[in-house]
Amino acid sequence: MPETKLDSKYTVTINGKQFVQYAGLVDLAHQMGLRSMRTELIQIPTADNKAVCICRAEVEMQDGRVFTGIGDASPANVSPRLVPSLIRFAETRAKARALRDATNVGMVALEELDHDDDTMGRANANGGHGARPEAAPPPERPRRNAQDAAHRL
Repeated sequence: MPETKLDSKYTVTINGKQFVQYAGLVDLAHQMGLRSMRTELIQIPTADNKAVCICRAEVEMQDGRVFTGIGDASPANVSPRLVPSLIRFAETRAKARALRDATNVGMVALEELDHDDDTMGRANANGGHGARPEAAPPPERPRRNAQDAAHRL
C-alpha cells in the first residue's frame, strides 16, 4: 500500500495547539481507501430543544472497517453567522469525528471547536496555518452543559 500522509497544509495552530481541517481528513481518508460516508439527521433544531441539531456519520473503509461519529451544532457553539447552517455544521462535525477515527488522526478537527469569529479569524489570518504568535487567546465563554464542554479543549 502506498504511504499515506496528512498534508501539513490541512493543519492549523491556534494558541500553540494543532488542529486538523475537515478537508485534510477527507483527503487522508481517500488515500487510505475510503469506500463511503453516510450521515443521518438525529435531531432537527427546534425551539423546544434550544435549536440543538445532532447528526450521526458513518465512514466505511475499503477493508470493511466502519467508524461512526456524532456531531452537534447550536447557537451556543457556533458563531452567529453560522446559525442558519446548524444542520450542515452538525453533519460536518459528525463526519470529522468519524474520519478522525478512521484515519487515526488524534488532532481535533477545527470544525469541531466552538466557533467564535475571533478564533476563526486568527486561524485564517496566516493562510490557514495558525495564529500569529502575538495573538491573544479568545475570551472564555461560559460552558452551558457537559455537551458544550466536550467541544472545548
